[in-house]
Amino acid sequence: SHLSKADCPSALVDAIITILNALGFDCFRLMPIGTDKSRSLSNWNADLRDFYQKKEKFDPLIAYMLETMSPTFQSEVFQVKLDAVVHLVPQKNYRDLREYFNTYNILDFFHIPYTTNIGVRMLFSVSKVGSSSSQLRELVEQHKESLYTLGKVASELAMSRFAPFFIGKKNFMVHTGVRAKHIRLLEVLAKRNVSMLIAADIVSVAPDTANKYIAAIKAALGAKTHATAVYRAMVTGLIPFDGVDSSDEALT
Repeated sequence: SHLSKADCPSALVDAIITILNALGFDCFRLMPIGTDKSRSLSNWNADLRDFYQKKEKFDPLIAYMLETMSPTFQSEVFQVKLDAVVHLVPQKNYRDLREYFNTYNILDFFHIPYTTNIGVRMLFSVSKVGSSSSQLRELVEQHKESLYTLGKVASELAMSRFAPFFIGKKNFMVHTGVRAKHIRLLEVLAKRNVSMLIAADIVSVAPDTANKYIAAIKAALGAKTHATAVYRAMVTGLIPFDGVDSSDEALT
């Protein structure tokens, strides 16, 4: 129920960490993998997020998870299985990542990959600050099924409501079938305060087609109402949150 109430990405962070705290964890990240121009969601502090963003392309974990898509501990990838992936990344960058996590007393992660209904692969990672690898393994073992369920539900919710935030507008369109005119129509309705009939005329589509467009974009954003669709489109960056109506060219 905590997750289902999330109406924006930041609310999803709060919902996830509330559930994880009850299980004994205090650190997480949810991110697409294998998708260009992707964006993650986490409760990491700003310095750690910024550092990781610069080093993400050197993370051996990403290459390993894309290959296996199996739950694993980060220590397994960074140590036991490093030989299999180390040729993919400069070793200095690998060491930088491991040492930087250690400075924040994050000594290991448990990673859960999941492929969502729209085909985007997500990685849900949890940890407990200050816990050794063995301590984290013990905690994970106690709550493994709950973690699997949370990772699955959070990943599906992320893609069904907030996909543009995570994977960007173009990838969102590719994975959902939403087109530029769908987005344009929603933006006209949001910013010009006109009826569907007038909005359809502005976008140069028939009224019946306009209704189909709005139904499609509502489904892609997991919204039951026009207002919810507009809100999610704005908080995920699908349409500008500035009151300025974009040109058709900007949305193609």
